[in-house]
Amino acid sequence: MKQKNRGITILEILVSIAIIGILGSFSISVFSGLANTISLDKDTTNIASYIDKAHSEAINSVNSLEHGVLFATKKVTVFKTTAYSTSNEESFYTVSGKSNITVITLTGGATSLYFDKLTGAASKTGTITVTSSDGTKTKTITIYATGVIDIQ
Repeated sequence: MKQKNRGITILEILVSIAIIGILGSFSISVFSGLANTISLDKDTTNIASYIDKAHSEAINSVNSLEHGVLFATKKVTVFKTTAYSTSNEESFYTVSGKSNITVITLTGGATSLYFDKLTGAASKTGTITVTSSDGTKTKTITIYATGVIDIQ
């Protein structure tokens, strides 16, 4: 007996939808993790560039002053002179919603540092840890006494 092809059954459609759903949920989690990693990399690079900016301005003795950086959970502020105040704020970077500065480990428990004019030597040394919002990935910025920084 010959059987006629009657088309697609409802069971085949449901199985196909289930497979697509599983693959879609897997893709979303992979892309979400990738977005967090990209955001963490971007924020860490931007934070490092603001530290470099303060370091460069101190070395170049811009306005014949030292320049420093203040760190907070969601903000990095470049300031002139040796101590932060709102009146000597030069520029700032707001960390994205997908990253946070979670650990500030500068000598003496400080949250800010400045660079000496002309030499660029850092008043404090230590590390700044930036963590993805889901807490799975971290990047560490190390600040050395010479004013040089390193990202790991």
